[in-house]
Amino acid sequence: MTSKSSIELVIDFIDTDNERRDQAVLWLLEELCQTNEVKHSGRVIDPNPPEGAQAGEGFLVGLLKAEVSFANFKKLMEFLRERISHKTIKLKIKAPSGAELEVETHNRQDFEFAMQQALVFLETDVCSTSVEQTSEL
Repeated sequence: MTSKSSIELVIDFIDTDNERRDQAVLWLLEELCQTNEVKHSGRVIDPNPPEGAQAGEGFLVGLLKAEVSFANFKKLMEFLRERISHKTIKLKIKAPSGAELEVETHNRQDFEFAMQQALVFLETDVCSTSVEQTSEL
């Protein structure tokens, strides 16, 4: 659950088999725990776990969710660029207003482009949200 000023980022590792995808998620979670940019991070819970699933088995394979402030989003993306830009991933960015952007990257160049798209998307969202809030006063 994100706060009104937070950005939610979902990373989907799509370029490997399920075991490698899960290993990538666990590795990245450890890396994220060592940063100050992220408010919260974790695996994505399966909303429909299989019947009889044990505790801890109810996660979607290869998915990781992070919550970050607008001020730290660019730092987080730079952090990720250094660690996962060589992998094929899907990024889903949910702005504070609830608007979403989805991009897929296959290499560092794609990641750089996606990072720029995300920054423009979020700046536009934050500016339009600020204008709406100001006009309500």
